[in-house]
Amino acid sequence: MTWGGVPGWGQNFISGRAAAELDDEYHYTCADVFGTGFLESREKEVVSIMMTLFDEERIMRNYVASERREAVRDAVENMLKTGKMSAEEIAGYFTELSVEDVREIEKGLLQTI
Repeated sequence: MTWGGVPGWGQNFISGRAAAELDDEYHYTCADVFGTGFLESREKEVVSIMMTLFDEERIMRNYVASERREAVRDAVENMLKTGKMSAEEIAGYFTELSVEDVREIEKGLLQTI
């Protein structure tokens, strides 16, 4: 049986035999397949790609956090506009806000009116 062009390897993989049981003839490493020069020449490229992905993930997390803060602020403003709840009650619904934060939002609403 062949798998991925390596005779016998797929059969050993499927039967669950350990890699140590494979014949040396069929045991390959990345260095054997690609050569050490290939891996060394790509190290800077791989690091660059990983850093780019890390930066993109951080940017996305910051964006999501910003959108959440904006949604909470909008909800608090709407609750304050109804006038049915105090700043303390509203702060109880939003764990990320303190009573002082709600009062600051309330001040901003009063200044725009």
